[in-house]
Amino acid sequence: MKNFRRFLPDALLLGAVLATAFLLLPRPAAATAPGDLPPAAAPREVTIRLRASGLEVPTQAGIDPDSLTGQALDSGDGTITDCHWELFRDSVWTADGETLWEEDPARRDLVITLTAQIAGDGPVFLLAGQEIRMGRGFFLSAGPLYMPMTIVGFDHP
Repeated sequence: MKNFRRFLPDALLLGAVLATAFLLLPRPAAATAPGDLPPAAAPREVTIRLRASGLEVPTQAGIDPDSLTGQALDSGDGTITDCHWELFRDSVWTADGETLWEEDPARRDLVITLTAQIAGDGPVFLLAGQEIRMGRGFFLSAGPLYMPMTIVGFDHP
């Protein structure tokens, strides 16, 4: 009984803190009827430009841009509308701090443009479960091609 009296003030204080926290926590929203839900945003067509930079000769040999044009994405509602090679350009710095662009004839960039349907109005757009943001990585999977790319362009209405 002596130990109980010693811990009683602590137990009362703990109970008061827990009761206050319970009262201040937000309550879950009441369930809504199916007719009360807001309408879903209509899908919008977007154009996304992707780039795989600095691909070397063995990788280039396995990719035919002409066969990829018109290919549907494996996941997500999208189609490749253009696929072509561009020269790989890398920046180099001189001793005086000047930046120069250098082209490497053995390496090329694969540039893919795809058109996709994206639903949603939020600040973050998703395609195939991946965020569509400039400079972000995007794993493209379309037919025989599966490779990491970088988003370099994004046009939406």
